[in-house]
Amino acid sequence: MNDGDILDYIKNIDEIDNFDVIDGFHKVLEYGYQLEKIKVAVNKVLNLCYNTLVQKIHHNYEEDSVFSHLKKFNEEVKERLRNIKSIVKEIKSEEELSKFKNKLLDDFNALSKIDNYYKVKENILFPAIEKHYPNYNCLKIMWSEQDDVRKNLKKMLDLLKTDNLDIKYFHQIVGRIFFDINSLIFREDYILYPAMDEVLEQDVQIKILKDIGDSNLIKIDYNFDMFEEKSLQQGRVLDLGTGELTLEQIKLIFNHLPVDITYIDENDEVRYFSTPKDRTFVRTKSVIGRKVQNCHPHESVGVVNKIIESFKKGEKSHAFFWIPFKNKFLFIQYYAVVNEKGEYKGIVEVTQDISEIQKITGVKRLLDW
Repeated sequence: MNDGDILDYIKNIDEIDNFDVIDGFHKVLEYGYQLEKIKVAVNKVLNLCYNTLVQKIHHNYEEDSVFSHLKKFNEEVKERLRNIKSIVKEIKSEEELSKFKNKLLDDFNALSKIDNYYKVKENILFPAIEKHYPNYNCLKIMWSEQDDVRKNLKKMLDLLKTDNLDIKYFHQIVGRIFFDINSLIFREDYILYPAMDEVLEQDVQIKILKDIGDSNLIKIDYNFDMFEEKSLQQGRVLDLGTGELTLEQIKLIFNHLPVDITYIDENDEVRYFSTPKDRTFVRTKSVIGRKVQNCHPHESVGVVNKIIESFKKGEKSHAFFWIPFKNKFLFIQYYAVVNEKGEYKGIVEVTQDISEIQKITGVKRLLDW
């Protein structure tokens, strides 16, 4: 793939606007080009569009716009990058890198909080866009590049925690971090956010703000007292076949199980997730109704579809995986859900931290409590 391939989907550079870029990249990915090849060409194309977009896009956000709040976070990130850059410019040798190592470690640890901002986009903003704008494939490119930022920030932190300070490697990783973050901010400020501010109605944006506030991932300076949650019929009793429970009791049971539960229906749409105290993977209400394929990085969608297809055909009834994750060891289980007639009704995903379970030895009986 080269720049011209993408430009085939985008009109004259001098006339281009942010919607043209969004729709153009959607078509490119839809056509079947590999994501990694698209990512290589994207920055070159945006470099060609840079002056036109900067001159043309001057968007003023209303106070209730979710994007005015997200732009404030971007300003904080840019300020942090400027502070780091002022230190990096002074570093020309391993000795100088060693001198500033602790300061840089603090700064890059703080910058790593951008992960929470990316989680807000991936789990709250992106699902809303997918529901209201059909040409959303550019979000897959953005998600993949956010993963690149995460990987390089981890590489930087790992480097700064060792005594083996390779100055060439340091500058290489710094360059990637700065380039990718600034590139993402440009796409947000001049392409995605102004366009979606026009697409998403005020009530949708306020709902997104509420979900961001509920997530506690990033701080939103907004008065949420205006929101009134719809009260559930907590007193209503439901017959579950082997017992009767109220909605409140069902909710409490699910949220007190030592596992994360997510249910995807037969149409591949997320319909429910539990909210235990120490949930491993971020889930917000914006994910409800979202296609499960859009809940995963583009690189893993093929495997997701393979699992779903095997469940739908009845070839498999479960799939198990286990991975280290931060300070946990996760056991991730997928179960096909079928009714009494054997008809496929979706998937239950169950995630559990089994690190403490792995340590169990011997016997402990009820009477030993």
